[in-house]
Amino acid sequence: MLRFGLLGPSLLVLTGATRPADPWDAWTVALHRECPSHNVELMGDGGYLEFLEAFEPTLPPRTRKQFNRVADIPKQCAKEQIGFTCEMYRSLYAAQRLGLMHKIVSFGCREVKCEEGALCSRFPGRSSVR
Repeated sequence: MLRFGLLGPSLLVLTGATRPADPWDAWTVALHRECPSHNVELMGDGGYLEFLEAFEPTLPPRTRKQFNRVADIPKQCAKEQIGFTCEMYRSLYAAQRLGLMHKIVSFGCREVKCEEGALCSRFPGRSSVR
């Protein structure tokens, strides 16, 4: 059993099947691959909560429950005093752990288009600026 635990990561490296370990890196890499012209990562801290509140209802109830359990935002972000970076990080962490990164990235690409930092012409729940 121990051999497989040690062999698994080696096989990933040998086959090139590695993915960024950090959820932010995985998010950024996937966004740049899926929709580089949308600059989703520029939504910034001011948009994280709205983004997450729009994304979570797209998940089936059972998956949403798992997502929230893994993200564990009330406990993990209890000491955060300003902003929603912790909530976004924990949500990306949960998405990565549950194999849902593709869903959150697809949602971001479909719903968000930013031109500059925190200036988005398309964002969930907001009317588009033309």
